[in-house]
Amino acid sequence: MDVVKNSARNGRVLKEPKGFMRIIQWFVAVLAFGTATAFSSVTTVNIDCKGGDANQMHNVQLSGNISASVQFFVFVGVISFLYTLISLGIYVFKIDPANPPEREPYFKVDFIISVVFVIFWIAGAGAWAAALNELKLASDVSKLATLKTTEPCRTNICSNKKFSEFGEANASVVFGFLNWFLWSTNLWFLYKDTPWFKGQNNQNRGSKYGASPEGKYLWEHIFNGSITSKIDNRGAVSIGSQAIDNIEFKYLSGPGIIQQNVRKDSENIILVLNGRSSNKIKFAMAWLEYLPLLQRLRNVAIIMLGNERCDNKWILKRCNVSICVHQLRCNTMRLTASQYAHGTVYTNSTRQKLQEIFLKNSLNELCYSNFRQRWLSKETKSSSLLYQKILRESDITLCPIGFNSETYRIYEACSLGSIPVVEDVITPGNCDNNFNLSPLRLLKRLKAPFIFLKDWSELPTIIKIEKALSNAEKIERRKHLIQWYHSFKIYLRNHYVKTIKEAFFGFS
Repeated sequence: MDVVKNSARNGRVLKEPKGFMRIIQWFVAVLAFGTATAFSSVTTVNIDCKGGDANQMHNVQLSGNISASVQFFVFVGVISFLYTLISLGIYVFKIDPANPPEREPYFKVDFIISVVFVIFWIAGAGAWAAALNELKLASDVSKLATLKTTEPCRTNICSNKKFSEFGEANASVVFGFLNWFLWSTNLWFLYKDTPWFKGQNNQNRGSKYGASPEGKYLWEHIFNGSITSKIDNRGAVSIGSQAIDNIEFKYLSGPGIIQQNVRKDSENIILVLNGRSSNKIKFAMAWLEYLPLLQRLRNVAIIMLGNERCDNKWILKRCNVSICVHQLRCNTMRLTASQYAHGTVYTNSTRQKLQEIFLKNSLNELCYSNFRQRWLSKETKSSSLLYQKILRESDITLCPIGFNSETYRIYEACSLGSIPVVEDVITPGNCDNNFNLSPLRLLKRLKAPFIFLKDWSELPTIIKIEKALSNAEKIERRKHLIQWYHSFKIYLRNHYVKTIKEAFFGFS
């Protein structure tokens, strides 16, 4: 079963240049040795011998031996046929294209073997072409006319009765040189997957490690990258690969991604860390302390989900010039409707005030609400689907603050076209309204089409305005939000890649 699943996943390699070329090599190899082994030719000559028996048969021995050349040509064709089958099997059933440790060693061997085949094919095709030319000369009637027969013939008048046919032999030579061309051109595609090529271009590659949902949001929703989950010798891992602006990003996450499993030849690493609590900070510190052990490491970028009170100075103490070239600021966000389906009411919070306003103004009749007093770490599949359905059908989504002004529900609502109603206040701690620390700074700068309010006492007025809007106005507003959110993600991706290019590679 695992082999079948792996085959289905890796069958796409046959659509890549190296896989498609390997299929063509297999087919042309069959044509080359097939036409060579099928070739045969007979030349019949009439010899009139004056003074002799006209009906007597005479054997004439032609000079030269071409068997070695054609045998070598057929040998190259057969082993090419066998190797292409073996390599196609490895491509499909053994190689995981998104996992460099498994992928690079074989393609290094494959590249070396392919170089040998390039040499073999040019030598075999050239030798067989020369031998075939020699055979054609030996079978020429003008040459046969000069041969002496045995007595009693004294004078020979020779005429060719049946000409030799070399069509299959000529085709085999053409297929031989075509094989040489195919193996030569495929060297480039194989070389690109070897450590030699990646060593030269490794400065344009960044590996992103981290187990946080923020990293998954960044990869899937900002980078539009795909993720494959599997279990290998490292344990349970999630992997992905994406090329953006000539930079190859690789995504690695999951319980199996620990410090000891990081590739020792890594030069550029992007860490996605969680700094919300003391135990999360301890885990992040373990990663930062391990980085100096990677001797080839040149650049590190940090993307961190910070503390709700903006108490994040600890990262600055660890992110020094020896391990960190550039620290990226990143708004905390993710798309996980399954874990934040309802609002938890904290004591003395604005959510408690919102609940009171709902009851006082009978908003339950107009709005869906599900207040709860205790936070639940996991939701059921049914509650997740219900939450997504509610967001999709809601014109607006209320996003009360929890411990921080920026909540996950803002981005969940955007993804489904429901206008977020955002509480524009500063929570206790070190967060403030200046550009560097305000949690909502990026949304405001990019003119997010949200409804901002300072106090939930404004909600009844907002509901009244909403009831006065026509369906056409609501549809246009929903379209505008979805378009804005799409542009917002593109902006984040471009800004992210630009920052990496400038900080890691010195170009924009």
